[in-house]
Amino acid sequence: ATSMLASTVLVARIERVAERLGMPEALLGMTAALAADLPEITSAAFAIAAGHPVVGLGVALGSNVFNLAALLGFTALMVGRIRLHRRVVELEGAIALVFAGACLAATDGIPAPPILGLVLVVFVPYLVVSALGPAERARLALPDRWRRWLVAAVAEEEAELAAAIRPEPGNAIDALLALAAAAVVVVASL
Repeated sequence: ATSMLASTVLVARIERVAERLGMPEALLGMTAALAADLPEITSAAFAIAAGHPVVGLGVALGSNVFNLAALLGFTALMVGRIRLHRRVVELEGAIALVFAGACLAATDGIPAPPILGLVLVVFVPYLVVSALGPAERARLALPDRWRRWLVAAVAEEEAELAAAIRPEPGNAIDALLALAAAAVVVVASL
């Protein structure tokens, strides 16, 4: 219960601090998701560090499958329909497929370094593009058709997130509360 409460505080305060910093919505959404997943991340990491890699992998994979089912499936059942832009689904789906493939490769005994390399080759550019403003994205050194598609996909993603995530700008107190909540989540996971 303490971990869940701390996680709630962490996500709310991180969103406010990110808003104060002027993060684009896509990066703000990713930051909030990372904060929300901190209990699962730390639980998996501590299990692996304690010599229980199967438990760690189970936490990582199981929590993600549950989160997808609960967040998308349950929400769709509650509201009857979820509208998403096609490009957003294509972009996020392609990244998710790479990550899912990496997870499957990890369960087949493929060494971690090449898997991590593949994940980073996909995730780092996505993170960079998400952190850029619209003007910077429009100047990316990509073929024109790809650049237009990517700019549109991230803009649509930000439009979807802007409706869902629009917190008040945070302050130093929010940052301190986020750090304290993160510490509580990590200790609870340990």
